[in-house]
Amino acid sequence: MQALTCSPVWANPRYISFVPEASGETLGFDTTYYLYLKKARDISGNYTAPFITSITPDTVHRPIILSGKALINGTPATDGLALLIREEPVGISLVQRGEFAFSVRDSLAFTVQVITEEHTGTGMVRVGADNIIRLEKGKTDIDRLIN
Repeated sequence: MQALTCSPVWANPRYISFVPEASGETLGFDTTYYLYLKKARDISGNYTAPFITSITPDTVHRPIILSGKALINGTPATDGLALLIREEPVGISLVQRGEFAFSVRDSLAFTVQVITEEHTGTGMVRVGADNIIRLEKGKTDIDRLIN
């Protein structure tokens, strides 16, 4: 995942903008950018659950949804993260009730790595396929993969 390094700029206590640190850097068309917050606090000090959102400046983007399931011994994983990979990570999604989904730009095969607190698994996925990722006991450091 090629990172665009941004700094937060607060307009007021409720609104924030993320501004590229390097002058001249902008969001590229035909690219989807992901914001992943592991932990954040509101102005009262309350913590949020992990949060992922994606944006693109591409106004004609017609997303294709690639979805799948993460199973531990045949049971849906309760939560975790799924990384969408093509040579390097290109997307991230929360796993909720064993399901993950990505907005992709083509229907070629991807690799997905699913990471939970105690399990991990990797598999090839395609738009329209069942895309079941079977997880095995083991730990993976998500920060090492996306930084």
